[in-house]
Amino acid sequence: MLSVATSETGSQLPAGRPPATDTQEHAVTTNAQAIADHPAQGTQSLALTLRDATKDAHVAAEKHPFHGMLFSGRLPREAFAAQLAQAMHLQTVLEAGLSRASAAPAVSAVVRPHHFRLELFERDLRAWGVEPAATSASAATRALGAWIDQHASAAPAGLLGVLYVVEGSTNGAQFIAKAVRRAYRLADDAPGLASLDPHGPAQQERWQAFRRDLDLAPLSPPDRAAALQGANGAFGWASAVMDELMATAARAMAARS
Repeated sequence: MLSVATSETGSQLPAGRPPATDTQEHAVTTNAQAIADHPAQGTQSLALTLRDATKDAHVAAEKHPFHGMLFSGRLPREAFAAQLAQAMHLQTVLEAGLSRASAAPAVSAVVRPHHFRLELFERDLRAWGVEPAATSASAATRALGAWIDQHASAAPAGLLGVLYVVEGSTNGAQFIAKAVRRAYRLADDAPGLASLDPHGPAQQERWQAFRRDLDLAPLSPPDRAAALQGANGAFGWASAVMDELMATAARAMAARS
């Protein structure tokens, strides 16, 4: 689950707020502005470039009402499970793309076996009473999935930007899991949250290794631009999914009234 997880700075996951159907256009626009604001990105730390260039989107995500509903216990369980399903669909296409791009030097320098964890999402969904095969990707997820599929061949470094968001979202996962348990009155050992904290005690060690590998990867300026575009696209996806789920919840409430 991405939208409620935290980034490397300890705040909630960064995300822009484009309409679901405009995810890719938003990613391209934001990427171009970020490059203009960071002309030295070809020589500085890529991890820091990604962090700095998405700072505004990060702050915007913290104010998304989806988070407030979740942490206050007002978010329906089915909405939480629906977001988890979208995270699973993103993980599915991302893992497929990374596998296809595994021969690319930039990808092989960064991606590790523990970045492949689709089974955790599937197991979590079943714990929430949802069969993974019965779910489908939303408009926002399909849009980012198409971008990933295209760039896996054309510009595989772009997938590293998406992976940066996915991995960054696991920081502070124990706090998030605690908040979810409190919101839904779950026992400490209740299943269904393994995908929030996939690395366990190895979290910080793996995150620092990921950032180091990202900085040392053989990336050209176009590669770095693609990674930044991927990160912004993933951030936009997270917020667009929350927007979709909020709209769905509102329609359901209206139908019941």
